[in-house]
Amino acid sequence: MDMEECYPHLFLFCRQDMKPFGVTVSCIQPGLFKTQLSDRVRLIKEKVAIWNSLPPTIQRQYGEHYLKEDAIKKDKLANMCENTDLSLVVRCMEHALMSKHPKAYYSVGTDAKFLWIPLSKMPTFFQDYMLMKNKVKLLNPNSE
Repeated sequence: MDMEECYPHLFLFCRQDMKPFGVTVSCIQPGLFKTQLSDRVRLIKEKVAIWNSLPPTIQRQYGEHYLKEDAIKKDKLANMCENTDLSLVVRCMEHALMSKHPKAYYSVGTDAKFLWIPLSKMPTFFQDYMLMKNKVKLLNPNSE
């Protein structure tokens, strides 16, 4: 688990705590970029390994269709959102480090600017609706 997963808003405190020392803290919020972290083949292999380790009762709840349909939906989302130009992130890092007046936040990638960042500012019920709309339905959630 990385630091951001433990303390997702740690950036806010760092920014405020470091200001008296003349240190400016910037947060870079990238969208989905094509890297080894987002490698679809690796992700599918990992999901299959997890699936194979699940008890049969859990597998019945999800259904055999789940992995394949989930992969199709994730692939469709990645095709729409995935950025291939990593220099966009590097330019934001350069600006944050070298600028006399760096921004507090940098949104990188069209998906971050027009989907993820605006969605994060919406009410929770709307976020849930939008994200659950494309979720693969469980075959039998009450199966034993």
